Amino acid sequence: MKKIIFLMLMITSLFSQEIIINGFYTQSLVNPFKSILDKKEKSIFIDNSNDKIINVNIESNKDSSFIANHLVKDIQIKSSCNSILYQILSQTYNISNSPINNSNISCNLTNVNLNIIYEDMLIKDMSIDIEGYLQINNKKVVFKDSVDEELNNHEDNYNWTIRAVLPEQLSNEEKIQQMIETIIFKMIQKGLENEKI
Repeated sequence: MKKIIFLMLMITSLFSQEIIINGFYTQSLVNPFKSILDKKEKSIFIDNSNDKIINVNIESNKDSSFIANHLVKDIQIKSSCNSILYQILSQTYNISNSPINNSNISCNLTNVNLNIIYEDMLIKDMSIDIEGYLQINNKKVVFKDSVDEELNNHEDNYNWTIRAVLPEQLSNEEKIQQMIETIIFKMIQKGLENEKI
C-alpha cells in the first residue's frame, strides 16, 4: 500500500516544474571532437528572439477527473529548441553573437502533445508528437514527428563509447525531456539535409 501511495505521489508531482530543453540528452548524438578540432570556414547566427512559453497538450486513456486529480493541467515548455540546434551547427560553423547577412537560423516548437496510457493507476506508456520549424534566413522549414519511450530506436550515436554516460533510471519528467530532445535533434538534422545556410 505504501508503495502505491509513493508511486501516486510521483505521478502527481510529475509535471510540477517547467520542462527545460537544454540538450542534455542529445549530447551523445554529436561528436564533441568535431566541433573542437575541425577548421570552420563559415559563421552563423542562432536567433533567440522568438522564444516563448507554450503549453503541452495532454491526452490519456483516463477520464478527465482522473487527469485533474493526478496531473498538473498546464505543462509548459519554452518554444525555442536552439540549444539543440547549437549542438548540431557548432560542429560545422563558428557561432556568432550577432546577426550575419544570409546566415541566420532559429528553431522553434509550435505544438507539443504528450500521450499517456495508464494501466490501473500507473503510467504504462508515453509518446510525444511535436510540430515546429526551422527559420533559415527568410525560409521556414516545417517539421512534424513522434517519439515513444524507446526513442524510436535511434541510430548513429556515441553511446557505449568512452565518453558515454551509463544508462540510468530516469524519472518521468526526465524521460519526457529525453524524448522531446531526441525527436527535436532528428527533426533538425532532417530539416537541414536539403537546405543551404
